[in-house]
Amino acid sequence: MLGHVDSAIGGMRVLYGAETQFAKEHPERGYTCNLSELPRSGEVQRLLTGNGIDNGYAFEIAGCQAPDAGKPTSAYYTSARPLHAGQPAFCSDQSGILKADYSGSVDKCRANGLPVLAGLTSRLHSSYERIHVKWTERNRNLSVKA
Repeated sequence: MLGHVDSAIGGMRVLYGAETQFAKEHPERGYTCNLSELPRSGEVQRLLTGNGIDNGYAFEIAGCQAPDAGKPTSAYYTSARPLHAGQPAFCSDQSGILKADYSGSVDKCRANGLPVLAGLTSRLHSSYERIHVKWTERNRNLSVKA
């Protein structure tokens, strides 16, 4: 399932790049909330073929907002919702900052998701702490028996 997570992160980065390209090519419109309007790449085409579903994740673009009527769309958000339990949800917006919620909730990701690097770092740190504690206990038990 790690491959699904890596694929989702890659897909989110592709969507950000495609949205940025779309806005540059269509300054009068700004961003789009339609996957079908994004510039075609292999990844975007794969998402379109799968109706927004790819490698265990459902991708979505939503929340398109223009500051005023008649102005270009200046805000949007993207999400990758896991289709399997135990996988993180990912979200981003026009800032390009990719965030994650490790409970798998897109809503929680948007509200207070962790930047992906920080989230991965803290999870790795937690894993390291658990391993260190087990190693220390094991060595303590070995020295008591000796």
